[in-house]
Amino acid sequence: MHRMPRWLTWIVWAVFLPAIYAVVPYYLSLSSPRHGWQSGHPALLNYWGLGAVITGIAILAWVMREHVRNIPMEGARIGNPFRGPGYVLTRGPYALCRHPQHLGTLSIWFGWALFYGSSAVLIGAILILLAVVTLVPAEERGIEAQLGEEYRRYMAEVPRWGFGKRRIPN
Repeated sequence: MHRMPRWLTWIVWAVFLPAIYAVVPYYLSLSSPRHGWQSGHPALLNYWGLGAVITGIAILAWVMREHVRNIPMEGARIGNPFRGPGYVLTRGPYALCRHPQHLGTLSIWFGWALFYGSSAVLIGAILILLAVVTLVPAEERGIEAQLGEEYRRYMAEVPRWGFGKRRIPN
């Protein structure tokens, strides 16, 4: 398992985020008709998608900020996503939902699908949704195996997707 210094985290995300969350949806949108667009411009309804994109970006920025602020001095693990970073983060967006990074990603992709009016981007968003829903249980089992009781308490207190009742700890 590799270690990543704090400063390198910002550089990796400065390249990775724009590529995955802006460049790929844009080029996908060029492969299908843009519904709602007229004369090369989005209609009013399409602009609602930008609200979802901005919301998703804000969620991901909050997630990244919390990880960078709370990362152990030795650095976080990168590599196997099913093992997690090696610590339980319970503040910020992680106090509301166990997987805010996935919600941010989905918000961005579905927002671009609406903004571009693109069935190709919508299919991409649906594929990401299916991957997330399929892989999250395995991810949680791996983190639980690594962190044990601390993660089980967190799972009992915070809903997976931020929906439903939160159990208040005694």
